[in-house]
Amino acid sequence: MNSLTTALTTIRRSPYQALIAVLMTSLTFFISFLLSFVVIGAEIVLKHVESQPQIIAFFELGTEQEFIDNMKDKYNKNPQISSVQIVTQEQALDIYRKENSDDPLLIELVTADILPASIEVKTHNLEDLELIRTELDAEDSIEEVIYQQDVIVTLKKWTSGIRTGGIVVASVLAIVSFLSIMIVIALKATNQKNTISIFRLLGATQGFVKLPFIFEGVLYGFMGCLIGWILAFLTIVFSLPQIQAYIGNLFPLSIPLELLAIQLGLGILTSAILGATAGFVAVSRLMRT
Repeated sequence: MNSLTTALTTIRRSPYQALIAVLMTSLTFFISFLLSFVVIGAEIVLKHVESQPQIIAFFELGTEQEFIDNMKDKYNKNPQISSVQIVTQEQALDIYRKENSDDPLLIELVTADILPASIEVKTHNLEDLELIRTELDAEDSIEEVIYQQDVIVTLKKWTSGIRTGGIVVASVLAIVSFLSIMIVIALKATNQKNTISIFRLLGATQGFVKLPFIFEGVLYGFMGCLIGWILAFLTIVFSLPQIQAYIGNLFPLSIPLELLAIQLGLGILTSAILGATAGFVAVSRLMRT
């Protein structure tokens, strides 16, 4: 407790130096938390897109149901395909009505007999999509094939790029924060060099001397983490309605409370390690000189 009290007293006596360390750490955690939200959001979008049919083939109007059923059986037996689903004309009409429920005139004008039935196909591997698309294109009574591989591949590239970029940016900022905390604590330790020397002459252990500076580093990290988390949370909360309006009814967006708790917990743990290490290194270098 004495070490913690000493650390708080040191911070209070030099608030501007402490402010620099906290601001730098806050920026690091703010960007890190924000990037983690973006990466998780991109993963959710990718999973949603992957859960949708990857190939949709529309039958010509008037195609016999027997032909459609035979095609379903044929593709169900294909080991490359994970799922096959038939959307009948009646089901297509139900989907159309749901999507245009706000426009009664459009609903009245469209009947099931003018909407084509379709077959929706998903494969185990994205690499097999091109082959299946070619096979469906060559089938009799298939009028059009919609192919979503490009969308999925692009999303995967973007998600991977965001994740890699986020790790690089967060790492660089973490190093800068580490150096900022270390420099601030080193300056304070230098100002107290005579006091430290007296303590050492009186028989104080290295742990006793270092502990207040380690606590100081932990406090900088904790405050920076908490401020960064709050700023990232507020940014996401205020941005969510605009993002939801942009993507429409594709899927509902929300912020899971478990994610927030995990983020904050990992952030506090990381900040404690970062600050403690910076404080330890700063005072250790001084005591060796």
